[in-house]
Amino acid sequence: MAQRRKIEVSNTNFDGNKPEVNVSFQNAANEVTKLHHQAMNSQHVAFDAGRRHSLEKAFEWVSSKAHDGKSVTSSEFMAYLQHELNDSSANSHQELSENMPCSQDQDMKEEHPHM
Repeated sequence: MAQRRKIEVSNTNFDGNKPEVNVSFQNAANEVTKLHHQAMNSQHVAFDAGRRHSLEKAFEWVSSKAHDGKSVTSSEFMAYLQHELNDSSANSHQELSENMPCSQDQDMKEEHPHM
């Protein structure tokens, strides 16, 4: 029968790392997890604020029509919403294109338009 070797337990783990390294890694992982949770929470808060803003804008539009003595039909309200969606979509695309860095090819074309 083969002789068994006794495994010695020391201050190093099976992967060879010292416990201090593992504790540091675990602390860093916990901080990253905490940061992720905070980011997700902030995203929910921002989404709710955007929803509230859009509802307030729609309410103000309907209220201004009512103040002028006009009633708003559902088709007018749908047209208003479609206009707002198209307008915000165009603005977000414009903001993205203004904030995105140009590629090197675009830079070359701008510097040398005849290329």
